[in-house]
Amino acid sequence: MIRQLMAQSPLLLFPIVGLLIFVGVFTLVVARVFRHKADEFDAMARIPLGEDDGASRAAPSTALEGAAHAASRPALEKGR
Repeated sequence: MIRQLMAQSPLLLFPIVGLLIFVGVFTLVVARVFRHKADEFDAMARIPLGEDDGASRAAPSTALEGAAHAASRPALEKGR
């Protein structure tokens, strides 16, 4: 039955290949997640919570980020 279906439309090969690629990548990601130790995940989970003195912060790259950055500054600093 599959041979008859594939003979009628060779384009049906693309979804099958896409599914195989998805299953392969998904399997690799799951294997990588289960290979890591819990302490490695704890270290990565704390990265966003580290101290930030503001000196290492890069300049905003878009107007939207610039507006958000300007809105977060204190009112006294805006008066300069």
